[in-house]
Amino acid sequence: MNPRDHDLLNAIQRLTKTTGFPPTMQELAVDLRVGTTRIKQLIDRNVTHGRLSRDPRKARCYRVLKRPKPD
Repeated sequence: MNPRDHDLLNAIQRLTKTTGFPPTMQELAVDLRVGTTRIKQLIDRNVTHGRLSRDPRKARCYRVLKRPKPD
């Protein structure tokens, strides 16, 4: 897992815990200081690798399947 994947999974967990529901792609982009296109690529890659699940028909439906190891 590269550092960006690790940061994405941590951000999803942290923002979900803070707000009570998963973040939007825009919220993730702001948090990680990248564009929404890059967030989409990161999400797709983590779904492919089995680290994240997502329902493509719904917004804010990310769920971390494999927790990143602490820094």
